[in-house]
Amino acid sequence: NLSKPILDISIYARKLAQNVGGLWAPGGMLAYLAASGVFLTWMRRPLGKFTVREQKLEGVFRHVAARIITNSEEIAFYRGNAREADWVEAA
Repeated sequence: NLSKPILDISIYARKLAQNVGGLWAPGGMLAYLAASGVFLTWMRRPLGKFTVREQKLEGVFRHVAARIITNSEEIAFYRGNAREADWVEAA
């Protein structure tokens, strides 16, 4: 329900304008919030690409680690440690 937060903001803005004087105080606060929101969105966009890449790499690493855990007896029996080390290094 949006009516309660909108009412609270309008009452707060009105009281702030009465106590501080004029509409520049609520307007300044809204301008600051809008500018900081735009700035943070602009800064966050490149970080999203890094997060996607990090998650893909972590998924590959988890897959390789789970594969080693699942097949550890066979790897030891067939002496496949060099081949599995290559898989881990490639991941």
